[in-house]
Amino acid sequence: MKKLLFFMAWMLSVTAVSAQTQQPAAAGTQPRSPAEACPYHLPHTPIEKYREEVKMEREWLKTRQMADVYNVPVAFHVIRTSSGTGGPTEAEVIAELNACNVQLGEANIELFMCRPVHFVNSNYYWNHQFTIDEDEFCGSTGYQYQLNDAHGMSNVLNIYIVNTEGWNWATFPSSADEKCADWIFLNNDAMGTSWLLAHEAGHWFNLYHTHQGDENITRNSGSGCYNCDDSGDLLCDTQADPNDWDEAGCPYDGFNTDNCGSSAYVPDETNLMSYANGCQTHFTSGQEGRMQYATTFLRSYIDCPYLSNCTDTWSLSANQSTIYSYQANNWITSTADILGSAESVYDAGSYVNLTPGFVATSGTTFTARIEGCWGPGIYLQQPADDNDAEAAAFLDEPRAKKPTLLGSFEAMVVPNPAY
Repeated sequence: MKKLLFFMAWMLSVTAVSAQTQQPAAAGTQPRSPAEACPYHLPHTPIEKYREEVKMEREWLKTRQMADVYNVPVAFHVIRTSSGTGGPTEAEVIAELNACNVQLGEANIELFMCRPVHFVNSNYYWNHQFTIDEDEFCGSTGYQYQLNDAHGMSNVLNIYIVNTEGWNWATFPSSADEKCADWIFLNNDAMGTSWLLAHEAGHWFNLYHTHQGDENITRNSGSGCYNCDDSGDLLCDTQADPNDWDEAGCPYDGFNTDNCGSSAYVPDETNLMSYANGCQTHFTSGQEGRMQYATTFLRSYIDCPYLSNCTDTWSLSANQSTIYSYQANNWITSTADILGSAESVYDAGSYVNLTPGFVATSGTTFTARIEGCWGPGIYLQQPADDNDAEAAAFLDEPRAKKPTLLGSFEAMVVPNPAY
């Protein structure tokens, strides 16, 4: 395994549905915010399967040995017009990734870019309004499947930024095998929040909404109304949530009671899996454990083909003409030629030494980074001007440091000038 410390394994299967945020407004109504209601309800069989997985998860949590960081490879695909207009910039995608990692950091999970941001310049996809209502099944020729078949990377979390009807959605683990669907779709107009991608990643890591099902309020296990173990999101440290948030979102000001009618709901508007409007800031301990179980068992196929295993050092001499990143805890030295349209990254913990004979030819992209193994932004390009917005996004990236380069070659010009 190439993507996580201590070689932790990755996810199997649970529910065969997609989770969504933001319901499109009915005719004559105002569009809903990205935080609002998502009407999916699971039929009996997937819920029962989910409950069986939760039983195994609870046993695992009793004796788990956590990795320092669970590193998950992702590939961003930004849909634009055929002329290259529209959609977010690379800096905006990086900001979305960073905001997500701040939230996932509570669970020791970190997403890293397995490849550079991939821009798909296609009026065919740009002019299509993607919808969650598309049927998901293996062999489908629907737009989601067309896009993923043409541009998706195998065995990573593919994140597509497209034009939708207002929805954002993610597939649960079991959809990968049962429906050949394994992705997150984000609406162009919903980008820029501090919580949206973390919310959808939560679904991808097997979290329900806090308003899933009919869950009673009490957390007293001796009460006849106690049901949080096997109802709702099957987590007792998330408060029962009736999902009747008003347009302001928070604080919650509803008065509804549960089926027992003993007291009013007090949902947590700060929970990232709620639909409070923009107040979401955290996962609970139970949610973190569920995501860690998912990263350990429910997606065991996850791997980044463009990333080397972590070693102490690399001494490179072979020519490179593809996308690839070498990572080392200590140092990297190179006399290699970077050729064609290669996108090459050297990511070392101490230093990068480009010795005589190293050449990065015109048309290639070469980046040296001092971050060491498992950095979240391996394929981010550092611009030459530290004062521009893209540089600020790069330098604000968690743990990012300017490279220490030995030798006379100017390695940080991206793309490289004519040699």
